[in-house]
Amino acid sequence: QIVKNFSLSLLSPYLYLASICVSEFGRNPAYSQLLFEMMANLSTSVFNSCRTADDLTAHPDVVEEFFYLAGRMTNYCPGPLVQSPLLNSLLQYAALGMKLDHRDANRGTLNFLEATVT
Repeated sequence: QIVKNFSLSLLSPYLYLASICVSEFGRNPAYSQLLFEMMANLSTSVFNSCRTADDLTAHPDVVEEFFYLAGRMTNYCPGPLVQSPLLNSLLQYAALGMKLDHRDANRGTLNFLEATVT
């Protein structure tokens, strides 16, 4: 439901809700694959909706919450993410996100990058 609603609305609170789900259930191995699938589907929606720097500039709240979600995936249930090609796409997208002139979007992006390298 989270993925469907986000895909239809592109509202950042759905990404925040997803990140809370990761925080609450991510350490439980029974949920790691389901949470990864949610992350992958949300990523597809974000990548399809925000393709250019102008798109990202128009949705800094989505960029911020998306990368906080990615950072939480890295912290709470990294296994499926690290083993998938999605991680490379996230890193490439983070490079684009860092070009934004928006403090909160940059903070979310840096949060993900820090979680990935530590």
